[in-house]
Amino acid sequence: MAMDEIIHKFFNPAGIAIIGSFRPGFFGGYLAVKTLMDGGFKGKIFPVNPSYKEVLGCNVYPSLMEIDEKIDLALIMIGRKNVPAIIQQCAGKNIKAVVIVSDGFGERDEEGKNLQKEIDDIATAAGIRIIGPNTSGTASSSDDFNPCPYTSGYSRLNKGGVSICAQTGMINPQAYPYADLGYGISKICDLGNKCDVDECDMIEYRGQDPHTSVI
Repeated sequence: MAMDEIIHKFFNPAGIAIIGSFRPGFFGGYLAVKTLMDGGFKGKIFPVNPSYKEVLGCNVYPSLMEIDEKIDLALIMIGRKNVPAIIQQCAGKNIKAVVIVSDGFGERDEEGKNLQKEIDDIATAAGIRIIGPNTSGTASSSDDFNPCPYTSGYSRLNKGGVSICAQTGMINPQAYPYADLGYGISKICDLGNKCDVDECDMIEYRGQDPHTSVI
């Protein structure tokens, strides 16, 4: 699969697996599912957690391996020690794009650095691209894709040609009132720790994106 084809899946997945907690609150899988639904996302949503049966009308799967349908993107929000095993499952399911929201990796301590290297090694061997870890994720107005895992107060981005990329969650919908701006947004990406995908990948991809006028 070509690099730009994989990067595209971070913003336009036909199916997204969300691995995390689905308890209502200010952060987590419940909010990611709700924001996608409220924002008009037309793709398929696959919540994953063995402790839940249902969330917001969606069936919750005990593991990625129980999902029979194609998954383009995995969004991971679990304890750091369990992330490598999930990356292995992504490899087994041929999921090529992964966003790791979970923190506590290279930005925290030596154990975190080792875990980050482990997930990077697994991903590289399987041809998986990773945004993160320690990221707020991605969003795309052209595809009504906004899996924001935090409370933001709105679900839809005004469509436009401005794409934003930075190494901070302060550019994501929960931290900035994009719905109130006079100009529209095309795509948003918080790079997090950049264990894989970085600014160069994003500039190259967005330079070819027909929905982006300014980066």
